[in-house]
Amino acid sequence: MGVVESITSEVVESKKQFGESTAVSTPTKSDVQSNVSQSAGGLIRRWRAARRMSQMDLALESRISPRHLSFVETGRSNPSRATLSSVSIALDLSLREHNSLMMAGGYSPTYPSTPWTAPELQIVQRSLSEMVRAHAPFPAMVVDFRGDILLANDTLLELVGDVADKQKPLNAYRLVLGQDGIADRIVNRDVWHSHMADWVIERAAETGDPALLATAESVTARPHTGRSDERSMSSPVLPLLLEYDGDVLTLTSIRAYLTEPRDVTASELCLETFIPLDDCTRTALAKIAHLG
Repeated sequence: MGVVESITSEVVESKKQFGESTAVSTPTKSDVQSNVSQSAGGLIRRWRAARRMSQMDLALESRISPRHLSFVETGRSNPSRATLSSVSIALDLSLREHNSLMMAGGYSPTYPSTPWTAPELQIVQRSLSEMVRAHAPFPAMVVDFRGDILLANDTLLELVGDVADKQKPLNAYRLVLGQDGIADRIVNRDVWHSHMADWVIERAAETGDPALLATAESVTARPHTGRSDERSMSSPVLPLLLEYDGDVLTLTSIRAYLTEPRDVTASELCLETFIPLDDCTRTALAKIAHLG
């Protein structure tokens, strides 16, 4: 009781999350696949377009000439490491994207990518575990950029039920999108499927990660279950309406990331804490924690 579960490739026992806002524009699956082996210029052009920046705007922000940027994007010029670094800063790339740009340009990655289970991240893992545990009786978890749940408290595990026996590793995206998840228990499933599907496809296009690409490939047409609830419209935030033990829990969440990370893995760790939006949910969560 009260023990935070650690979910790694060796220890798999845990459960749950829900999504974020839909992206401004959703890449197609061909976009996702073509992003894997793009040149540095191709990546710059894609990320610039996604941010609705003109070549002139990006050149000015990067402090390079528009002509040179044009040559880089078309492959007529090989950018220096310094140029790619300036462009990365101007595009506000994540550490993973920054490394991808460097490698596409023929350079070594700038930032390390330490495995979650490595000794270097042990102190971070310990502190996050304490925060997840302390959030009880409300659900909480830590996920990586693929959506794999690394840490979860007992309340969250209870809400997910036996899904962890089907999903190994347990994945937050698949909980909402997969047939082996909890989608059939989400009252406002249509809107959450839409949000999560757009988010996964966007992330897959940005990173080219094989696991995310596979998840994006599995996303089919939007479900039209007709399941909705007036609480989705009347709440000040979009709630997650989750059926549990004959009740409908009304939840929202808060996401937090580490400040000024210098490691790819650390930069992508997301602490997601769920909070109740009504008294009935608050009471139900307190009961779950007490029984646990």
